[in-house]
Amino acid sequence: DPGTPVDGFTEMLKRSVNETVVLPGGGNLVEAQEYLLKKQFDVVIFTDVNMSPLSSLLAYSRYADCQIALWGHHGTSALSSIDYYVVSDDMEGVDGWEKYDEQLIRLGRGLGVIVDEGMFGRGIEEEPKTTANKILNNYGDLILIPQNLAKFHPSFDGKIEQALEGGLGRGLGGERVVIPAGRDQSININVIRRRWGNYLNERVTFVDLLQHEMMLKVMGGVSFALDTFPVGGGITSIELLLAGGTVVTEEKEQSVVRTTAA
Repeated sequence: DPGTPVDGFTEMLKRSVNETVVLPGGGNLVEAQEYLLKKQFDVVIFTDVNMSPLSSLLAYSRYADCQIALWGHHGTSALSSIDYYVVSDDMEGVDGWEKYDEQLIRLGRGLGVIVDEGMFGRGIEEEPKTTANKILNNYGDLILIPQNLAKFHPSFDGKIEQALEGGLGRGLGGERVVIPAGRDQSININVIRRRWGNYLNERVTFVDLLQHEMMLKVMGGVSFALDTFPVGGGITSIELLLAGGTVVTEEKEQSVVRTTAA
């Protein structure tokens, strides 16, 4: 997308291909579509269907005889314009094709991700009063749920209670649950609060979203993180594990985004 920051991985990709272009129009869908049609590509690969608004909208149309989706957002695109979906064997079992409208292309083992390992374990210099340290020091043994509030299905509420009561086994438990949420999420927070009883409302704290480095510190410092279901974590789960955290997931309850278990 236009305006996307250029990082080391982007630069590596540029050096590996014959040509790189920024779609014209500054994010205008029609101009981007016209450009892709004029190029007459043989194959078009979408990396961020259902994650990037522009990529998602572009994927509704056909620009080449063969169109492929990568797991920018794990799970079928459900679009007739996408012919193939690339997935790891660790993410899908032998019957995985039943969950997709596309034909699967399997890449064997692994998650198919490239990680900037320099982000992890390098230590973060910060004052004791900063947000990350406040979270880790002020709430006791913490359970972190770093997922979008849209993923908080009512069936997941009981799992939160079970985690607080130490019912997950293996000594896993915590005094409080912390959920990062943007200030624009007040409506969703109120909906969830009204659904919960006193027990959860008293032991769950919503905090403001953290800067990336601060979030990584919290991820590595909490007792463990709890994966939502039926839609679980993707990149967030990978970052949790690389930050040294523990993630508890219910693989059998996941309908899409089985990254954590993989």
